Amino acid sequence: PGAVALKSYQASVGDWEYFDFPLVKHGERLRAVPRAVIDYLYGIRAPLATAEEGRLCIEMILGAYQSAQAGRRVSFPI
Repeated sequence: PGAVALKSYQASVGDWEYFDFPLVKHGERLRAVPRAVIDYLYGIRAPLATAEEGRLCIEMILGAYQSAQAGRRVSFPI
């Protein structure tokens, strides 16, 4: 009750901006997670991303962890 789908703090205004769009129920959200993969495996749709795009995402995530652990910027590629 009273949940907000998304809010963003605007420093220039000094207040929160609320974005009003419908919240999806937790179960519906979980059921939707594998849908794109299943549709791809059955030939219904193209993959959402290539293997190379996936590799780049993983590299960015690992870089973020490495940066946080070291307390400094990291260079890419890792």
